[in-house]
Amino acid sequence: MSVVPSSSSTKSFGSASLSSKLYRCPPVFLEEEGLLAVLSGREVLLISSTTGELVTAFQNHEEDVVALVRNPNQASELVSASSDGVVYIW
Repeated sequence: MSVVPSSSSTKSFGSASLSSKLYRCPPVFLEEEGLLAVLSGREVLLISSTTGELVTAFQNHEEDVVALVRNPNQASELVSASSDGVVYIW
């Protein structure tokens, strides 16, 4: 999968506002939890699929997050990678 930065813009989901650096990485739908996980700069945002409100933001990355997938060994976990090669399991 290649990740390509899209044009600069700001998007918002409820109270969450996405940064100007959006990457073409598909969101991850966590159906059991009713959440949508999306990338926003250095953060992974979890947004309620029913209300559109920001539930939480994972903020440990020091560079832009460019990949996000579900952990294939543990479906309740997300795996994110940033442009500097750092990988986090949430």
